[in-house]
Amino acid sequence: MAAETTTQVTEEYKNLYPLHAAVIQNDATAASKAIQAVKGQKPSDVVRAGSAELMRRYNKRETQEEEDLDLFINHRDWRGNPALHLATHFRHHEMVKMLLKEGADPMMRNGGGFSAVQEAICSGDMELAELLSDAVAKSASDEYQNRMPKILEQLEKSPDFSCELKWEFKSWVPLLSRMLPNDVYRMYKCGSSFRIDATLVGYSALRCQRGNISFHLAGMDTKEPGRFTLVDHEKKIYDIVDPNEDTKPKNVKDLLDRPKIHRVQFQTNDVSFTPAKTFWGYERTERVAGFDTRVYDANHLDLMMLKRVRSKEVALPPPTLHPDYFKEAVKEGKGNGLPYSTETVKNTVKSFNGTVHMTDSFPYEIKDILPILEVIAPRAKHFARLKEFIELKLPEGQFPVRMELPVITTISAAVTFLNFQRERPNPDMFTIPSDYSSGKVHFNFDFTKKEEAEGEKAKQHE
Repeated sequence: MAAETTTQVTEEYKNLYPLHAAVIQNDATAASKAIQAVKGQKPSDVVRAGSAELMRRYNKRETQEEEDLDLFINHRDWRGNPALHLATHFRHHEMVKMLLKEGADPMMRNGGGFSAVQEAICSGDMELAELLSDAVAKSASDEYQNRMPKILEQLEKSPDFSCELKWEFKSWVPLLSRMLPNDVYRMYKCGSSFRIDATLVGYSALRCQRGNISFHLAGMDTKEPGRFTLVDHEKKIYDIVDPNEDTKPKNVKDLLDRPKIHRVQFQTNDVSFTPAKTFWGYERTERVAGFDTRVYDANHLDLMMLKRVRSKEVALPPPTLHPDYFKEAVKEGKGNGLPYSTETVKNTVKSFNGTVHMTDSFPYEIKDILPILEVIAPRAKHFARLKEFIELKLPEGQFPVRMELPVITTISAAVTFLNFQRERPNPDMFTIPSDYSSGKVHFNFDFTKKEEAEGEKAKQHE
């Protein structure tokens, strides 16, 4: 049931953000008029200013008009909130449905780093949380399917290779650091197909689970281009999966019962890379994995953990916005989300000192690695962090043979490319053996979901 709105919207806010104002007031007619009014129009400066960090889906739109409408539907107001987040905060169910139908992106986050699903969880509204969770799962799957032809095309154009990717996890928390695992992923790329082998298949309660699994992407020359498969070689089973299936929470009710939500966010705005110096002031060089490399210091490499904790002893108050929300002076497009008065909000920033070893003699380009990371990132979140890091402004014309990057606020990783071979792997490696059968393959190695809490426990027991 929609909550009753008592918030008074100022005329200035209404003029600048007509869609957001209509959503706050739960005025479906005004919201529809605001959307119709911008169709065929170029986005205003206000819309563009609120869209600087947003859009994920431009390449899925067929016309410029559709892209411009996406900007309007999804742009943030001066407190950093898209219209969908406001509709969710006020628990306006029909407005949420209308915005999703018009193209609101359920995967977008507001200036505080929170998704609409998280706002629904904080509101305690099960129906909205499930509605938005379903929308996120569908959006992620649609985006993946729409991107797949381009991914396969990029893979097909890049040279074939095989290599190893060594992950060494560590932590500044002593107790946790001793318990962290390492693994060497073996990567093979042939045409538009790729395969990644791993032995670390799970990590829970500070214990690692070993196995022998592979990630397979079927290429353009197969019967099912773009098919993503997990293969367990010990059990001789395979599992055809949607790489984005983990975007939907398994148990929404369980999330609603938890007193807090958190979001770990990579701070990228101020990241820079500068040549590392020796004691005598010369640029540092080192030989890594058979390559002569220049060493760079990664500056302002920070992770922010945004945490909202709600009191379970106090009834949730009616949704509202403080009058200061509508003051012109707060036009920074950020904020802490849309917390209720019974919630406390805490932002913790952890700074990391990392280094990157770059070489100009690596027989591959970094842009050729990105399509592989894009496919595997939704299933292996540490690969998602690697993709984020590689997409930063690394020194041009060089390849990062070794990188140190944060994974979560208590864990970092050193990632090294080893034994690179620029030759075509055996095509048989990319087919599933005939004696394997269909079954559920379990891969549950994800620091971002579980180990944040365990890291906090370890830190408390130092």
